[in-house]
Amino acid sequence: MLVLARKLTEVIHIGDDIVIKVLQIHNGVVRIGIDAPDSIRVLRGELKSTQPVLGPTPAPLADAVRKQRTKIPDSGPVVLRRVDTGRN
Repeated sequence: MLVLARKLTEVIHIGDDIVIKVLQIHNGVVRIGIDAPDSIRVLRGELKSTQPVLGPTPAPLADAVRKQRTKIPDSGPVVLRRVDTGRN
């Protein structure tokens, strides 16, 4: 395991296509932004064991953001919420 220290707004590059950026640090909580191709599945650790392996299916919000090519803001909190689409 590689362990790195990063300051606010600093980034980590993984390969040529993945960028991780520190967006906010507040009260011991670090908010990060992950920019990765659609073909890369990005999942929180607590969801890893509960998600069926059906292939990469982007969440509605993530899909909309990618279509608009919206960039993650450099300051302020970024809050992503899971949207229940009724699909099982």
